Amino acid sequence: MNDVLAASLLLKCRGDEIWSREVCEQEGVPEAWIEELFDCFESGFRYRGQTLFTAAGITNQFAGCRDLDLAFKFAEYLGVDTTTFRQMPYSPMKIVQLLKEELDEL
Repeated sequence: MNDVLAASLLLKCRGDEIWSREVCEQEGVPEAWIEELFDCFESGFRYRGQTLFTAAGITNQFAGCRDLDLAFKFAEYLGVDTTTFRQMPYSPMKIVQLLKEELDEL
């Protein structure tokens, strides 16, 4: 990992996606981070924001790393103090946007 790669990957984060192990490996996410953040996620069907989608459509389960968690890792690597961002009552997409904006301030 280096600063250019971390910044590039942070810019790819949206806050509402799950990156598969394969995508993480292809993008250059450190294996230790993948191991730490990797989990199996299940769809919820009460509202659209809980439902997981793949290119094939709706899926019940998907294993990977949330891009919100990856965004925190990338930002921390780049020197952003993420403590305040972790406590914000905003949507994951808004938090990722704010992390990107904070990076611009460094």
